[in-house]
Amino acid sequence: MPYFKTVLAIVVSVLLSACGGGGDTDTDITKINTPANPSTKINAVGVVGTSSPVNTIAPINAGVNGGEFSISWDVDSSDPYHVDMYLSDDNTLGSDVKILSQNCGSVSFLYNCDTAAAFDCRFTSSNKMSCGTISAANTEKDLTVFLNTIPKQAYLIFEACNALLSNCKTASVTIELQ
Repeated sequence: MPYFKTVLAIVVSVLLSACGGGGDTDTDITKINTPANPSTKINAVGVVGTSSPVNTIAPINAGVNGGEFSISWDVDSSDPYHVDMYLSDDNTLGSDVKILSQNCGSVSFLYNCDTAAAFDCRFTSSNKMSCGTISAANTEKDLTVFLNTIPKQAYLIFEACNALLSNCKTASVTIELQ
């Protein structure tokens, strides 16, 4: 998908320069709000754990329901847009474990998600987590280093960005790995 992002950025840049007609040479493309470069808004994110939430914290237990849980989101952005999901010790992006990376859009034969999305995930007893279909581009992540204790309260951080990756928003959900 990096190839797609590069081609999309080039096409948008060519189209924007073709419309420009000279003038202000200091225009920052990241500040232009066009259909290809809109603001991104996360309307909702959700996690359904392996059992009922406790004090709004979604439990994810490798020994319950095979460790299966689900994630979902609803995003307003460009078409297509990009989403990454990270596992974090706190609710801010930093050096976190990327669990899922998806390009989403309205063309169903190209994308696994549109503005609203839902993915099945797994947390195994061997401390591995994955979401969606496991492939070379979407691998199972080993959490052994991250899991310094069990149970561990953590956060799933969703980052959604427009097609140019110039306007990104984040939202987090508290979970407990058990």
